[in-house]
Formats: sequence, structure tokens, C-alpha cells
Amino acid sequence: TLNQYHVINRATVDIAGRRNYTASGFYEYNVGPWEQEFELQEIVGQPIGKGRYSDKATATRAQGTLQPEDTFHIDHQTLFQGKINLDATSKNLQFEGFAKLELEKLHRPSWFSVSFEGDKKNLAIAFDVPKDFEGNPLNTGIFLSKPRGQVYTSVLKVLDFRKDREILPVKGYLTYDERADKFLFGESTAVLADSPVGNIMVVDNKSGAVEGSGKLGLGSGLLYVSVESYGDVKTELPPPPPDTPDEPVPGDAAPQDPEPANNLIMLADEPEPEPADAAAAAPPAPEVLDPRVSAVAMTGMNLIVPQALMKIMVQDFKSSTFDAGAIPYRLKEDFYRRAILNLFPESKERDAALEGLALGYVDLPKKINPYTLLFSGLDLEWNAEYQSFISTEKKNGLVSIDGESVNKMIESRVEMRMPSAGDDRLYVYLKSPSDLYYFFGFKDGILNVTSNNTAFMAEMEKMKEKDLIMKMEDGNTYEILPVDLSSANAFLRRIDNAKR
Repeated sequence: TLNQYHVINRATVDIAGRRNYTASGFYEYNVGPWEQEFELQEIVGQPIGKGRYSDKATATRAQGTLQPEDTFHIDHQTLFQGKINLDATSKNLQFEGFAKLELEKLHRPSWFSVSFEGDKKNLAIAFDVPKDFEGNPLNTGIFLSKPRGQVYTSVLKVLDFRKDREILPVKGYLTYDERADKFLFGESTAVLADSPVGNIMVVDNKSGAVEGSGKLGLGSGLLYVSVESYGDVKTELPPPPPDTPDEPVPGDAAPQDPEPANNLIMLADEPEPEPADAAAAAPPAPEVLDPRVSAVAMTGMNLIVPQALMKIMVQDFKSSTFDAGAIPYRLKEDFYRRAILNLFPESKERDAALEGLALGYVDLPKKINPYTLLFSGLDLEWNAEYQSFISTEKKNGLVSIDGESVNKMIESRVEMRMPSAGDDRLYVYLKSPSDLYYFFGFKDGILNVTSNNTAFMAEMEKMKEKDLIMKMEDGNTYEILPVDLSSANAFLRRIDNAKR
């Protein structure tokens, strides 16, 4: 009688006193096209709390249990089985059990464990890493399959392999947008508050199209150097494998660790074989073609490069880029705003950079911009044959070099290799408008460097060994190794072949 949040219909009540009763009844729960009710078998009303009995407030609490055969929807496209608890002091019900999405393009959707309080008028299901009936963890997001070397989407499913790498992990809440017929997964800020901060993944119920935004796990296996990215990813739900049943099988066993795949390694001082050779040595491709995976990502790269070399690069680009095209920030202002908010710490410098977007210019000074190279938005595509994310455009926006503003469209190529063995590699080619180019190729603790800028190479040649070979905290060494110009040319040929 205090809040009147809930109505129990057709109740049978055992009255023990003015404030004491037990009962059973039916709770109306209509969502979308579903007109439903469930029985509350255990309704109890009694005084609760501390103090004198006459001063205690009466609370009504109830519980109902739903079985799989009840085919009960807790929202327009989500089934539920388990216990539903009612507390008269709260307008929301408490759900404890298992749920399953009715996502049309999702092959064999899993029942996943849930424990949350929700409002049927705007249901948001809290989730982290729920489990299936067998206790296997179920993950959501975009992942890199260790056994298959392919990027794929997982929606509350057991991963291909328990050590698959996160490209765009999402946790927090899931909700269904009835008007758009889409499922949203991600952090509360992004899903519930429509904030630009946080990871989110959206799945179209009809087409199976997947779009995600957030911090991306590109080059996560790099050692001594690092890549940090915020981006938008597009792909689709994977098609069902051939000759498999349509009905879900609860508790599919998690796959066993496969033997590591053989991967061709680019030697420090010689180019990698052409992709045709790699394909000949690789195992046969799977029968089912995986969907294309593309991304646009603001990407910062941290390389260990002597300051004297960085100064020569900065001077070249600053003195020659006045004729280069400016980065068209205003064309994708929303993307750049989200990227800056997610990649850079809150500060007056970041606020100034956000204000500059409206004027078509971004200044991210070294105080908050630690990156050796910062690209505004690399267009990337996953190439399963190369096991790499490869940039697809000839020119890319270069925001800064060593924290010094460039803000120009620069001829450049990027490859971030993420092979099954986990020994990630990073290759970057930059060409200034003065036709001077710089190539960096990192793997196994060695940074290959070459340039047709004679001043740059002369400066490296006169450096002492201690400037080029550094002992790292783990006891191993990081080495900067000058290589022939042919290494840069071989890399460009690789990238061109990848586009074919």
C-alpha cells in the first residue's frame, strides 16, 4: 500500500494477522508482442527491520520459478528460465537463472547465467563473463582465434580457444533496441548513458551486421614497443559451419588447446617471402569463409628511437608539409571526439584539442601525447593470410611525431601482425612531401630502421653501441638495427600484394 509498484492477480491469501500473510498469485509480465504471466508461488507479507514490532514496516516479498518449457520472455527478444524475486520496496524484479537471446543470425545461441535487477519497460541485463549450464565462460566481443588465425565475433559464446585474443572486448550491460531491432552490449556509460566513453558492440538482429567502438587490442603481443588504438570496427556474425544442427546444445565442451600453427617469420635483415609462398606452407583454409573485418582507428605507437633521429624526422616533416593536405577532422568530428576522449587523460590540453576539432585542427602536446607516432584514423582490414591488420589507404592522417604537431595527410603504410604464436610485429612506412621516407620494422626485440634521408642514416651510423642496444628490465636486449633500403621496398610490395 506504500509504493504500489506491483499488482498480483488472482491471489489466494492466508491472512494470519493485520500485517502477516502468505499467498500465491499471478504476476502480469507483458513485453513486446508477448502477453504473459507467471505464478508467484511464495508470497510472504510480514514486518521487517529492527525495533518494536508495532513500529516495523510490513514488506511483501515473493518468488516465482520458470522452467525452460514455459518459453518466457523477459524482453522482446530474450528468453528466461530460473527464479524471479519480487520485493515490494523496489519497482524492479530480481532475476536469477539463465537467459538466451533470440538473435536471428546467431548460430546456436547459448543459455547464459544472469543475476540482475531489471525493469521490464527498459530492461538492461548486467553481464561480465557469464557461464553456460556446464560452467564454461561465455564471452562477448570481437576476438582473434588462435587456432584459425581469423578475427570473429562472439555473442555470449564459448571462445574458439580459451586464449583467443581480445580485439574489442565488451562487458557491462546488454539491452535490446526494439525500434532499431538491434542488440547493444557494453559498458554502462556507452549502453545506458549514451556516453562516448567506453566499449560498445551493436548487433543487427535481422542482418547479423556487427558494429563496435572502443579501445582495440591491436598488437597486444608486442614486447618493448606498444600500440594503443581507439576505433570503430565493422564485421558480421560468422555463418554456421556446414552440416551442423540448428538447435542449441547446452554446455558444449570448451575446445582443447591446439598445436601451435607454423608461422613464417620475417628475418631482421631480409624481407619476408611473398604471400604465395606463405600460402603454400600454410594449412588448408577452413571450409567456411569468415566475414570481412575492417576498422578505422586513431592509433598511437610507442617505439624506442634515439632522440637525435626523431629530431631529424620532425624537422623534415615540419619543413616540408606546408603543401600537404590537412587532416579533414570536421568530416568525422564525432569519431575524433570519441577517440580523443578515450585515448587521452582528462586535462586542459585535452579540452583544448576537443575545442580545436570544430576549427579543423587538433593539437595534442607531448604533455599528454606520449606517442612516437600518432595517426588520426588508420583504415585497417584484417588479412588472414598475412595474419595482420593492414592499412588500406595510400595516405593517412599523421597527427604528430614525438609529440610535435604535423596534422597532415601523409603517404604511409602500416602493418600490425598478430600471428597465432603471439610474437607480434609492427611495420611502419612514412614518406614526407620532400620524398624522404622512413621505415621501421619491429619483431623479436629488434627494430629494423632504414631511410633514404642521408642525414638520418649518417646520424645512426655514428651512434655508439649503447645508443642502439639497450638492456631491458626483463634482462633481454632491445636493438636498433640499420638495414638496406630494400627492406622498405619489400614491405611496400607485401602491402600492395595484400590488397589484391
